[in-house]
Amino acid sequence: MIATSCVACEQQTAQKTSGNGKAEIEQTTIDLGELDEGDMAGARFKIKNSGNGPLTILNVETSCGCTEAHFDKKPIATKSTETIEIVFDTRGLSGY
Repeated sequence: MIATSCVACEQQTAQKTSGNGKAEIEQTTIDLGELDEGDMAGARFKIKNSGNGPLTILNVETSCGCTEAHFDKKPIATKSTETIEIVFDTRGLSGY
């Protein structure tokens, strides 16, 4: 069994975004609960552009190869919200 798992999204806008937008992450941590080895779990992080121009997410880094991030690379308009989807794959992991 894999212990309680969490996924986190940190805001480091200077390195990972471009444009005059400002990224606001509504919820930065999501508890995935207890997972068994072989389970896959997902989470969604909402990113709001609260700046004065378009915001482009250039890169999303994950902390390990068991986690993938999927997002649209098109600019996010001012006052609009987009979603980053995270997939956590527990295959080959145990005891974390």
